[in-house]
Amino acid sequence: MDKSKTTEPVRRLTDQEIADLRADMQQAAEWTRKELARRRQEKTTDSPLPRHE
Repeated sequence: MDKSKTTEPVRRLTDQEIADLRADMQQAAEWTRKELARRRQEKTTDSPLPRHE
């Protein structure tokens, strides 16, 4: 099957679209860092087995 007739041509992103995408990616990375830190903290405080030191 010839896909060239069913797909749209690729276009370059505008400068504004690139800036928006970068901002979205930075926000997602910040959220991910905070969420992973929260989960690590939760994991260490809610450990089902007591620590023996």
